[in-house]
Amino acid sequence: MTKTKLLHIAFSLVLCDFVTASSAQTGSHPSFDPIQVGSISINAGVGLGVPYHGSVGTPFGVKASVNWGVVDLGPGVITLGLAGGGSFSNGSTEGVSENSSSVVFLARGAWHYGWEVPGLDLYGGLSSGVAVHRFRYGDPLDRTSNSADLLPGIFFGASYFVTSVFGFNGEVGDDITILQLGILVKIQ
Repeated sequence: MTKTKLLHIAFSLVLCDFVTASSAQTGSHPSFDPIQVGSISINAGVGLGVPYHGSVGTPFGVKASVNWGVVDLGPGVITLGLAGGGSFSNGSTEGVSENSSSVVFLARGAWHYGWEVPGLDLYGGLSSGVAVHRFRYGDPLDRTSNSADLLPGIFFGASYFVTSVFGFNGEVGDDITILQLGILVKIQ
């Protein structure tokens, strides 16, 4: 499956999450804005990793981030934050075993908007950081290659808070993971 197809599937899942959340009855949840100036949130998730440098197989990705609401911008809030995680894959090409791991640290900024649905947070943003890659190949994985890159990233996400401090999160993009599902906690 190509990266473009994966992004289309991921975008469709986020859109379905938005439609489901916006059609939910608002009377069953307290009225609150999930992301505000001064709020700090932490999310963590797992999913499809970015196939850095042509990884073999479908990479598994993990990512965690912390985001801080810094300024109101129009009807939304700008957040700044940090993210870290990794993308890992194993496989073989023509009988030769290969595995790769990429550990990534990013700074990120996003614009959050809730569409006046209590507990809903839709956002998009950009990131930039560094990745350290390790590739092992051969039989039995006897050759190793290490490298480091500066990486740009882009991401779109949706969060739905079921309480004022806890929620579920989905994110798509090219930012450690292509598609990620996880949890979110607001600590302030």
